[in-house]
Formats: sequence, structure tokens, C-alpha cells
Amino acid sequence: MKNNSRNADTMLGWSSALEASAPARFDSRRASDNRRTSQIIAAYLQTSDELEACDLLATVQYRGGHEELHTGVSLLNSSDPRERIAGAAILGQLGWQDRTFLKESVDALLCALRDPDSQVVESALFALGHRADPRALDELLRFVDYPSADMRYASVRALMPHDTPRVVDALAKLSRDSDRDVRNWATFALGSQLESSSPPLRAALLERLTDEDPEIRGEALLGLARRGETSIVSALQRELDGELHGEWAAEAAASLGDPRLLPALRRLHARLECQDAAGFRSTVQSAITACEGKLGGGTLTLQ
Repeated sequence: MKNNSRNADTMLGWSSALEASAPARFDSRRASDNRRTSQIIAAYLQTSDELEACDLLATVQYRGGHEELHTGVSLLNSSDPRERIAGAAILGQLGWQDRTFLKESVDALLCALRDPDSQVVESALFALGHRADPRALDELLRFVDYPSADMRYASVRALMPHDTPRVVDALAKLSRDSDRDVRNWATFALGSQLESSSPPLRAALLERLTDEDPEIRGEALLGLARRGETSIVSALQRELDGELHGEWAAEAAASLGDPRLLPALRRLHARLECQDAAGFRSTVQSAITACEGKLGGGTLTLQ
């Protein structure tokens, strides 16, 4: 899945989300920052450098204590939208993996969904996605039909941690959205983030196999291959023989391990031999090995 730069989906969100997925270790470089939280927030509000802003808020999130909770809530009540966005970011990843003050932070973020500034609402949706609290589901589902594509996009990111039939139905609808990013992330969520293998989920992924966007088709193929959907062999063969857009089809072939894909995989591997694509050739070779393994086991025969 590729990064992009929609309103609430900036380097700030991506970088801090990646770091906050790690345990809040006592020997982290964050632990050696002797500044008060109020000083860090003051520095954040003065900087125009996005990476520095991300670094500063990550330190506040790392601490995850009462002072940081109070800071996040106070910022959410500011008259300045930029401060309210910072408050949502702090509360969304408070305590990193420890997810400190979950109830209190979610309560505050749910209130922020009524904010008059759309970017604050989007940031609150992203933050609620990080909190992954099922209490927020009813509120999150309200944004699936929102007129703004940015808001629908944020709703996908908020719904991704929740694997329930209602969420599958919502993401299936969003996977048909007119906005490319909304469709892409909804398809990715259905295929790679949820464990469900229900008929509605499979139907939504199958529908995306004819999408005009190669990444969306690839995400759908990956999701169906993970679920052992052998009906995608013909679609996979077409992608492997078509214009090269990315590794999705080869990864799906490796996951499915169907020997009927071997001719197309070998043709692709031969095409790549004259290109500077060593990493991609490795992915294709892994798919060939997986399919050859199934062939050797006598489960299927080449046609």
C-alpha cells in the first residue's frame, strides 16, 4: 500500500503511527528528553517543519501519562484548528502500544467528530482508528456516506481495525467509491487487514478485479489469494502477462500457489531478466517456487 498526502494522512500521521507501533521502552531516545511536555508542545506550535513536528508529538505520545492526556484534551478544546489537530494526534496514540487512558481519549475524540473544522474531524477519525475501540463504531459508520471524499477516506482508515459484518458491509461499499484513494484503501482493508472470509467480503474483492486502477486490482487479488480463491487464476494470469505495475500479482500467485500460474510466471521472469529489477525477480521466483511445490505434491496439473 502506497502512502499519499490527503489532508489528515500526512508524514506526521504515517511516521508517528509507525513509531508508535513499537513498545514504549524505557531506553527509547524519547525517554532521555528532559523537556516538560508544555515546552515540547510550544516547540511544536512554533515549527513549520513537518518532520520536526512529528518528532515532537511522538515524544508526547510516548510519555502517555496524565499530563499528556490533559494536554491532548486541552488542545482539542483550543480555538485554533491546528492545535485541535495536534490534540487529536496526541490522544490517538497516547502511550504507544500501551494505549494509555483508552476510555478518556476515545471519549474526547468522539466529541471532536462534531468539530466545525473538517480537518479536525478527519484527524479525529484517524486517531480513533489508532485507538481501535469498538465503542466508537456507531459514530465511525456515520461517515461512510459523507459527501466529502476526504472524510470518506478517513472513515476507511478509522474502520480498518474492526472486523465485524457491519464494517465489512461498509468497506465493501467504500471499495466501490468514485474516489480512487477511498476505493484503494477500502480494498486493501478488506483484503489484507481483516481476517473475515465471508461471502460479502469475497464478492467485494471479486468486483474489484476489473477496476481500472492496477493497484486496486492487485490488492483485490492479494486478498482473494490469501483466502484460497482459485477462481482468480485467469485474472492473475492476465495481470502477470500484462504491463508491469507492481508486485501485487506475483505476491498473490505466491500466496495461492496454483501450478496453472507457472507459464505466466516464467514468462514474466524472463521479461525481467533484462531489466534492473532484482528485487522484483526475487518475488516472481518465490511465486514460481510456491507453484512448483504444489505441482510436485500432485495437487494440480498444468494446462
